[in-house]
Amino acid sequence: MVKILLIQLDRFGDNLFIVPLIKGLKKKYPGCHLTVLVREELKDILSGYNEVDCVEAASFLNLSVNLQGMDVTELIIRGYSELKRITEDLRKRGFDRVYNLNFNKLTTILTYLLHVTDTIGFNVGHNGDRFIAGHWVNYMGCLVKNRRYNPFHIVDVYRNFEPGIASEDLSGFNVDQSAIDYADSLLRDAGVTDNTTLIALQPGASNRNRVWPAGKFKRLAELITETGAKIAVLGTAREREMAEEIASGNSGVIDLIGKTTFHQLAAVLKRCRLLISNDTGTVHLASAVGTRVIGLYMSHAYPVETGPYGEGHISISPVMACFPCNWKEVCLYNHECQGFITPDDVNSVARWAMSSDKTMSNLTGNINVDISKFDNEGFITYVPLLRRELTCRDVMQLAYKRMWGEDSDIKLLLESYDINNMNYIKKEIGNIISLFTQLELLADKGIQKADDIVRYIFTNEHRDTALIQLWIEELNVIDSMIAESGHGTEYTGLLTMFYKMQKDNLDADNPILYFRCAKELYGLLKSCSAGLIRNHLELVSEESYA
Repeated sequence: MVKILLIQLDRFGDNLFIVPLIKGLKKKYPGCHLTVLVREELKDILSGYNEVDCVEAASFLNLSVNLQGMDVTELIIRGYSELKRITEDLRKRGFDRVYNLNFNKLTTILTYLLHVTDTIGFNVGHNGDRFIAGHWVNYMGCLVKNRRYNPFHIVDVYRNFEPGIASEDLSGFNVDQSAIDYADSLLRDAGVTDNTTLIALQPGASNRNRVWPAGKFKRLAELITETGAKIAVLGTAREREMAEEIASGNSGVIDLIGKTTFHQLAAVLKRCRLLISNDTGTVHLASAVGTRVIGLYMSHAYPVETGPYGEGHISISPVMACFPCNWKEVCLYNHECQGFITPDDVNSVARWAMSSDKTMSNLTGNINVDISKFDNEGFITYVPLLRRELTCRDVMQLAYKRMWGEDSDIKLLLESYDINNMNYIKKEIGNIISLFTQLELLADKGIQKADDIVRYIFTNEHRDTALIQLWIEELNVIDSMIAESGHGTEYTGLLTMFYKMQKDNLDADNPILYFRCAKELYGLLKSCSAGLIRNHLELVSEESYA
């Protein structure tokens, strides 16, 4: 029996993001035993899936609290000793495979201490340097800083940590009967019957920059309850003030703030016709129990990456050149994007989602409205619900998607976008292609120089170390120019950072092996650059739309 450990110490929604990977592993390795290590307060989430055999709480995350008051030296010694004790306990389980799904120092050390040879994710190499195992793991590491042209949902990136896993949705969350009974009682006491249309609102989020203003949620609740529907306001106790503002003067609003556990929340969501929410974990729990979602995305919340995962969910986001922000980026526009989405627009989208008459009134805000679907390769994608003008970003995302092995259909452009501005797009894409052409040339120089070094080392018994060092410095100059290409423009950032992360994994202890691998990476960079050029040209070619 194969024993598998997954480490996921991030937040609520991130735990649900790994469900398709979990389902796929169970199918690929029949009879395997699957353990997931999570934050203690989130144990109940993944325990709702039959595919998970064991959920372990990461008690060591409380070390900083338990060891308060110690000096730095004692803190390090005691902290490491405790972490080592915990990992030794895990090692006794005899895991055959480990997936480190986080990108921080703590989980990297933990993964290293487990000493499991077959490890996917961040780890420590034999020389003490960080080592990233897996093509898609490297991709995950570089997309955070290069988001606007990333075409993949994080769920699909996680899913591809294991090659050959087919697409899955988040369904299958088992709500326990006691939670269902509690939710039924809670809603019945609030006047909800079997004939009541119940819509949930989630006004909070872990980051306040991703929060639609409470006043807009209040107006939306008024518009919805005017039709006779009821509103259930969800959230934690810290969102109490927002809930009170939304419910003020509206008898159709049911305040459920702080009144539910994870399973009870799932039971409430299962009863709802629709969830309208900021980007937060409740979105993904709704998807897991089969409730349709309208997600509101602003600031650094990006539906392409973290939108509700599954067929037929809707995202609303602002049309701004700076959207989405990069993580921890200081906003120069005072978060104006929070004002782009209007209550009238959200109400129109909600009516469309719940009606058999698929027409939508004119939208007033400067927004994009997209709907999710699985493409022909099993990746989730968000496409315009209402046709909109094609942009260079749309073309670049499709080009990147095809480069990573996707057969993206040209028909997507025809069906979803207005391509009347294709002449303008062609001019912009021409400038972008020139950047990838420069990368292709740099990669070719790297191939030649790495090949020269390998041939010289391999064929000369008495080697001129000064000459070799000169060539290495020339390679470093090439790498610097490649990196500068990514820093200078975000168009090439996804590719250049991916190359750098792959190169950082090379073992420099064996010079011949190192430079042979470096040559292969330059070859990969060259072929990817050429592929992106080819994809861009095809996507804007008149023959493609004939």
